[in-house]
This record gives sequence, structure tokens and C-alpha cells, in this order.
Amino acid sequence: MSAEAVGRQMPTVITLDDLTTMMAEDEHHRYEISPEAVLSVDPPAGYMQAIIATRLTGLSPMSCW
Repeated sequence: MSAEAVGRQMPTVITLDDLTTMMAEDEHHRYEISPEAVLSVDPPAGYMQAIIATRLTGLSPMSCW
């Protein structure tokens, strides 16, 4: 679905209850509201991001120096 199609389905004003409902119904995307009241919807992380995150969590703090 295109961003334009999704945008037409979104209400003009989104409350915190709306945001909570969206996050509960769609666990694959990340919904955030910025301090400027802009809603952003991030897609799920890709395969390479998962590999990098896994490698980073395996590093000890001293191995970075």
C-alpha cells in the first residue's frame, strides 16, 4: 500500500489512544509522534540491520577501543 493511500485512511488528528491502538494492531511497524506532533511510521528492520544489531550486542565495551 502506498503512503498516499495510507494517508487518506488516517484521521487528521491522532490521539495517544489512537497511537496505542495502532501499535497494538500492527506489531511490525514502529509508530512515533515527534515533539513537533508529526507522526512517523517506520517499517520493520531489514535482514542486514538484524545482523549488525546482533554483532553489536556481542561486542564488549572494551573491544571497541
